[in-house]
Amino acid sequence: MNDLITGLDYILFDSFATRRERHMEMSVAYHMGKLSREFHSGQLDEDMLENVDETHFIINMDNGYTLGFQGDQEVKYADLVSGGQGMTMIVRLTGGRNARIETPMIIFQNKDRRYPIRGVPDDILGVCYRTWPKGWNDTLIFPQWCKENRVITRDRADCTRIIYMDNCSCHNETPELTAALQNINAIIRKLPPNSTHLCQPCDSFVIEKIKQE
Repeated sequence: MNDLITGLDYILFDSFATRRERHMEMSVAYHMGKLSREFHSGQLDEDMLENVDETHFIINMDNGYTLGFQGDQEVKYADLVSGGQGMTMIVRLTGGRNARIETPMIIFQNKDRRYPIRGVPDDILGVCYRTWPKGWNDTLIFPQWCKENRVITRDRADCTRIIYMDNCSCHNETPELTAALQNINAIIRKLPPNSTHLCQPCDSFVIEKIKQE
């Protein structure tokens, strides 16, 4: 009897997973078809399309203690800080003729959301940072990302930027985010849920390569 129940559970789960995958594929197909139609009709300017995505890292921090003997060719670390430190990188990828990977923003862990962190200057070329208690993006940091001139600025010709990103809750509109987007003349379009690995260039190109390394 237990084997029968287990078998039925597996069939039901497999059927649900198949339906969910089929629904996701249909959503992506609709999204790509809509993009294609808007391109061909002239509604979309490829030069003003962008993609934004985040990736989370856990960095193991060395506590400085080592084990070994005189003459050893390798240093053996006695310990690493348990659990490591969480941090997030926000990646922005522009499109069109001058497509490029723009300045990323790193979000470090800091329980007081202190910025800048004492002893950690924010003057390194090619990157900037903010902080959050768990090292993740949220509805307070994301408007700061929009306001950071090293990350994104208003188009010189004042054309409207269209930024594609996933349905993460930190991307939901708040009064602060609305004001920040208006300031840089940009709008957000959400990608189909759970599909960034299929139709998000930041995820399938930039972030995937970082994870491989």
